[in-house]
Amino acid sequence: DLHWELVASFFRIPFDLDGIWARMSHTRLRQSQILSLSPEDSLALLCVHGAKHNWSRLQWACDVAETIRGFGGLDWGSLFSRSRNQGCLRMVLLGLVLAKRLFGSEVPAAVDELVERDPTIVKLCSQVLQVLFEDVWTCPRF
Repeated sequence: DLHWELVASFFRIPFDLDGIWARMSHTRLRQSQILSLSPEDSLALLCVHGAKHNWSRLQWACDVAETIRGFGGLDWGSLFSRSRNQGCLRMVLLGLVLAKRLFGSEVPAAVDELVERDPTIVKLCSQVLQVLFEDVWTCPRF
């Protein structure tokens, strides 16, 4: 997706753009060096993106799971703190719960503790899973 802003303005998430820029690093892509988001910022933005689309594609939860798997040593405390400050903690937690339930992603115990304090996340997770796996196609009878 090509976008002119990180998230649609109606989400009203006050992302710390200066902080995002400061945390970027150079990554090698073939023979070039490109700027890349920090793993924690990538994870938060993937979760917000999935929430924006109501997690209607399994691919978005898979992206979260692969980001968790691909980056060892995530700074979970910073992820939770920044997400809370920016008002997107519920979106991030939902993405993490979906990655755990669907793909077996290893997330810290703090995720379960935070989800227990917000039962809405459990309800949202159930709704997402129901929509993702609805039986919308039936085999024709011969």
